[in-house]
Amino acid sequence: MLKLSQLMSMSGQIVFRLRLVFLCILLALALAGALGGYQLSYLVNSQENAIQRAVPSLVTAHELQSELASVLELKERLRQTESVAVLTRLDNRIQLLLQSLRSRVNQGVTASTPEPNSPLSTIGAGLSVLDQLLTDSVPLRAKLIGGHTRLREQRQMLVDLRTQFEYRIEPRVIEAAFVLSEALDNPEPLSVTVRDSIKAQVVAQKSLSELSFRVMAVIDLAEQMSFQVGSSVSAEGAADLQFRLRNVAQILASLENDPFRRQLALVLRQLHDLIQGKEGLIAQLDELQSVESSLDTLLANQSAVVKSVSLNVDKLVIAANSDIDASSRAFSDALSQTLTLLLIASLLITVIIVWVSYQVVERQIGRRMTKLTSAVLDIAGGDTQRVVAIEGNDEIGKMASSLEVFKDNACRLRETSAEMEQFVYAAAHDLRSPLRVIESLAQWTIEDGEDLPEDCLENLHKILQRAQRLSALQSDLLDYSRAGQVKESLEMLDLSAMVSELAELIDPEGCFSIQMVGDMPGVTTYATPLRQVVLNLLTNAIKHHDKDHGKIEVRVQLSGERMNLSVQDDGAGIEPCFQAQIFELFNTLKSKDEVEGSGLGLALILKLVTRYGGKVQVESDPDAARGATFAFDWPVQSILQRKPGGAGKQAAQLEDGPRIPFANSELANPPLNGLPADKTSDEDKDVSWREAS
Repeated sequence: MLKLSQLMSMSGQIVFRLRLVFLCILLALALAGALGGYQLSYLVNSQENAIQRAVPSLVTAHELQSELASVLELKERLRQTESVAVLTRLDNRIQLLLQSLRSRVNQGVTASTPEPNSPLSTIGAGLSVLDQLLTDSVPLRAKLIGGHTRLREQRQMLVDLRTQFEYRIEPRVIEAAFVLSEALDNPEPLSVTVRDSIKAQVVAQKSLSELSFRVMAVIDLAEQMSFQVGSSVSAEGAADLQFRLRNVAQILASLENDPFRRQLALVLRQLHDLIQGKEGLIAQLDELQSVESSLDTLLANQSAVVKSVSLNVDKLVIAANSDIDASSRAFSDALSQTLTLLLIASLLITVIIVWVSYQVVERQIGRRMTKLTSAVLDIAGGDTQRVVAIEGNDEIGKMASSLEVFKDNACRLRETSAEMEQFVYAAAHDLRSPLRVIESLAQWTIEDGEDLPEDCLENLHKILQRAQRLSALQSDLLDYSRAGQVKESLEMLDLSAMVSELAELIDPEGCFSIQMVGDMPGVTTYATPLRQVVLNLLTNAIKHHDKDHGKIEVRVQLSGERMNLSVQDDGAGIEPCFQAQIFELFNTLKSKDEVEGSGLGLALILKLVTRYGGKVQVESDPDAARGATFAFDWPVQSILQRKPGGAGKQAAQLEDGPRIPFANSELANPPLNGLPADKTSDEDKDVSWREAS
């Protein structure tokens, strides 16, 4: 009976309903899967024998195609290679592939016992012929590579002969020209001997120039013929080279028989041997032509054999695919029947799932969760009057009831916070008049107390100092209580002008160098709280500086819709262990007797920056360097690009516009909604009359 009651209580829970739905779905799917598995196992067993026969044949055919393609690729690389070592490696790889191909063909022949003219038998015979053709082509290819190497060497020798000939003949041509120039420039009449000498020089220079021209022509023609591998060297070309060489020899014979001519004769003899020698250029070209012709014949035979082998491999693939297609069609017919049965079962299961999902998931969970999410978001946004219209005894209904409790707690917390802020404001405000009276009375007593003892005057000074400190604390409390409560409007602000104005305000004597680093344009932002933050940072930097003078820099960097501001000083710095404490209320690192302050300045900065979605960071390491840097980010809406010469006008517009109040200024502190406005008490009037008198 107890278990039945527990089950009845669990049935009202959403999780229990979902588990039940999923269990039903799993059972339906398991039943459908069991039926489908039984049918499929029957089909697989019936078709297994047919597929075992066809698939190995298809695999063998594809492997033959793949290895034959590799043989063709290596054969093409063998035809194009220019290295004997690479040729040997490629030949070894081709032999291994051909051996593997023959092995596969022999295995297929042994397994199937094909007819004599079957594709497998034809492939085996073709592979043997291809092997022999490739074996015959490798030596020819090696010989062709060696011939090309010798051609390159002969071309280089032609270049060397050209350089050697130019080196020997050019000085003699230049010398003849110089002699002729001196003879022609001589103004005196020439004797017969001199004229004969000049004529001989002219003939010699002409012969040398013609010899140089013809030798260069022979070398150029020989170089052109060396690149004509693959086309037969014509008899006319060889005869032309021989004729040109004879002309060169005739011109050389006309020169004076001296050591110079004999040197030229040696160079030209080398040129003749290089071109028409037994192993010269022409003979080498004829030999390469013969080798290439034989190699082309072998390649044509190889292509025919490869084509025949490829056709028979394709026949194997087609036959294997036909067997597999026949088996697949029989399997598909039986499978379609099974799929029809499964489709009907799936449709029934889908209908059940959709109906159950609509009843449980959509109506009882989805819609109610949407309402609950909307209510949570509205309440989180501050709408504590939002009505949560969700009922039920399940988890969602209980969460809706709990949300009402959260909403009531939020309302009470908001009321308590408002009362606390009002109390702080009222307490700080009401302390103003008594503090002024105490401060004034102490000041009057000191002024009129010429006959008072020294210790009494010292106590009066302490009373005056404590009263002034309490007055500053009261003013800072008012600022802190109002921080972020008044909705500020966007204003255009010149940052450079703002820093200059604040510097004049807090340091009128100019003891500290307060400056803006860089020329910042005007920005549209929340100006009033921004000036409050910068003012407090500058005041803090001056107040806690360990010297009477120093340097303070304000830097700004724009980043999208926010700007990063930093205030850097050169004071004593802040130890890292104290950097988290300085933002706490009423917390100062030094005694209040050493540094006047309420301990609320940095707390006010943190509150304002956080109110506008930013963060405050402090960086300082007194052991490494002097100074501290306070950085924060602030929202900006737009940037006004500064025009040349426009800074003064912009600053003037800011000065003429509405004034933005500063911290610790009574004009900066209008009363909040629901808080009492400033009133002048009788004590204030009495003090004011006494000060005026």
